Amino acid sequence: MNLRRFYLIAILLLAFGVGTNGQEPPKAVLVDELRRTNCEELLARLDSFLQEMSANPMDRAIVVTFPDIRDATARNPMILVKSRFEESRQDDRVSLLIGKPQDALMTQFWRVPSGAQPPDLNAAEIPNPVLDLKKAFAFGYEDENQICPTFVPRKFGELILNNRGSRAHLVVRRGDRNSMESKSFAAQWLETLARDGKIPRNRIKIFYAKSDQGLTYGEFWFVPAKKK
Repeated sequence: MNLRRFYLIAILLLAFGVGTNGQEPPKAVLVDELRRTNCEELLARLDSFLQEMSANPMDRAIVVTFPDIRDATARNPMILVKSRFEESRQDDRVSLLIGKPQDALMTQFWRVPSGAQPPDLNAAEIPNPVLDLKKAFAFGYEDENQICPTFVPRKFGELILNNRGSRAHLVVRRGDRNSMESKSFAAQWLETLARDGKIPRNRIKIFYAKSDQGLTYGEFWFVPAKKK
């Protein structure tokens, strides 16, 4: 082989990325996997995953739940996952999937670097619910303990503010005698809705009722504008 041909082959190898210094393409990373657990542990693991996503701002997240084939009533962690991503303002970076039922409820947290192929999970994306904005509906719920919070005031505020003439109704249901007092609960949430949801006070109405639980809790209702 003459010298000119040797250099030509070397240049072609470099041009097409062939050589000992070539890097492997990025791969999806299984960050965490958990079985059925309580809200406290789920929140801790989820917050840890959110921190990793924040440290990798170019990556996407995939959260997939495999239901329990023997217990269709098992609590679906996706409600909490979705609200946590919304609260952290990272909901545009996550795909929420549901896989085929297995012997036990399982949830996986995946981080997918830019340019990497998503994992082959044989799962379908969970569609966002279609809201009928012509009718009143309960947007969310929250109790006095907030151990497993799923209500996101910012998203509720966006819904109210983006629909002219609509109102927010807070229905406070007082629990037993050891529960939080209704007016204290209402005052706490009025402050939160103003601070985090940016909802003007004149667009919020408060109602009081009895609770069907031992705890005091609130129902956050979207009420459309009155028809003229």
